[in-house]
Amino acid sequence: MSQRAEYQRPIILQIDLNQATYQSFLNCINSFQGLETESEMRSQAGAAISTMSSKVSLERFVYNLGVLAGLREGDGYDPDMGPGDAFKFWAKTVKSMRDGGFFKPTRQEAHI
Repeated sequence: MSQRAEYQRPIILQIDLNQATYQSFLNCINSFQGLETESEMRSQAGAAISTMSSKVSLERFVYNLGVLAGLREGDGYDPDMGPGDAFKFWAKTVKSMRDGGFFKPTRQEAHI
């Protein structure tokens, strides 16, 4: 006797726009936690010289801003913006999110 397996609908993960925006916002903040590392090996007069440098990647921050802007339909995003413009765009985005009610208000405690 054969047993038939019942059809089970596949589970589909769904997130809402607020969850995606929250994650994208955190990605912008965390952009500076990883370092961009470059190394070079040169040979000069029979000696090998190795150099290595690390820096914070502004490029990652700008691209993460682009994802956040895309979720929010943000105006003014430019993938080629420099550091000054990127941080101005970030400040404008945070203000817009605050004004739009994205963040919970800070709870004020009454002191008697």
